[in-house]
Amino acid sequence: MQAPVFPSPTADPKRFLRRFILFGAILLSGGNLLIPRIPLALLILALGALFFGFLSAKVSKSKMSVYLWLALVMLFAFVRIQEIDLLANVTRGVNFMIGLLLLKIYWSENRIRLESDLLFLLLPMAFQCIATFAISYFAPGLFTLIQSDRQLLYTLIGVFNFSVPLATQGSFMRPMGFFWEPGVFQLYLNVLLFLLFARQAKWHWILATVAAIFLTQSTTGIATASIQTAYFSIVPIFTRGLSTRRLVMLFVILVAIPVFYPSAEQNIAAKLTGDRSGSTSARSYDLEVAVDILAEHPIVGIGFNDRAYLNYLKVNNTDTSTLSDQDQNGRYNTNGVIVVLFSLGLPLGGVYLLSIFRQRLFDHRLIFGAILLLSLLAEPLSFTPFFVLFAFNGLAFSPRIKYSLRPEAGGQRLAPADAV
Repeated sequence: MQAPVFPSPTADPKRFLRRFILFGAILLSGGNLLIPRIPLALLILALGALFFGFLSAKVSKSKMSVYLWLALVMLFAFVRIQEIDLLANVTRGVNFMIGLLLLKIYWSENRIRLESDLLFLLLPMAFQCIATFAISYFAPGLFTLIQSDRQLLYTLIGVFNFSVPLATQGSFMRPMGFFWEPGVFQLYLNVLLFLLFARQAKWHWILATVAAIFLTQSTTGIATASIQTAYFSIVPIFTRGLSTRRLVMLFVILVAIPVFYPSAEQNIAAKLTGDRSGSTSARSYDLEVAVDILAEHPIVGIGFNDRAYLNYLKVNNTDTSTLSDQDQNGRYNTNGVIVVLFSLGLPLGGVYLLSIFRQRLFDHRLIFGAILLLSLLAEPLSFTPFFVLFAFNGLAFSPRIKYSLRPEAGGQRLAPADAV
């Protein structure tokens, strides 16, 4: 696999716009809280309408199941017993629209474009992570503190970032990239690792990405990277036989385990019983509350209304003794998987989550679905455009590819490369 090429925007304007839209969707799916969400979302939709035929009158039969699911979700969002949050409903609607735009751009015949675009955008982030750690360790005075009513972070030219609260809890600074916390950053680094493994990329890229994931100090990220490594290296040895590449891979893994294991063990112990155990208590609390809500509202959930969720906490007097002082008066649920279920109910929410495993944009569906869902267990990003893309792709039927006979191809049936 060759290194991603960084062309001039004028060399291929449509490719540049496509990647800009994808990067904007990623920023809307966990990006830095200082990023203006509404202008960015409107810009993405405008570019989609102007250059990619989005919002056209043509309706794809393959996507009718997506439209039906979306119609039911938005109907129940605006017609329910609980208080309706208009802004929350509109926000979710815009995210779903951007997900549909991404689905149009990266429809199944064009999935190689998505791999290429993601590698182009995500590979530099691995080195961004490593550089952030190195600079913050050797020259912390270069960073500037930026404070707003939504976030505190240290930044260097807006590219090398780490957050203040998380930086003070670990043994060293935790890079956060362009995102609102390291736990989100690890998700995209793990997606990068998946693509590098799937494409059998060069070893130095894979090792750099694994190192970057460990530098985020995310327990979920480390666990996900470990699962991927086992899947793409150890499993093929038993299923396809031993090759030189797999032998080298196994040797590198065995050498790396003693190096990385102490750091991973320390991180996990701190979150279970140490100074960061509050994180584990909060996750357990989120799960307990969600189960109680689902028991009362299993069919259509409580919608996208955060106030309805907080009111439920007050009315039911849920035990908060294990939570931090900051969360004693109520906290939003951060488990993205159960947020889907108690927001939409078990039928629609279950279909949405299962569809992530049915996506046809990447091979190795099971492991890729596991990457997304493991990250969602710790991050409330389920209804953001990046995740919506894969759920909607899984919801849609397989597209019917039209073939054509070309004399220059010797009469062979060829599928159009740019079909959408």
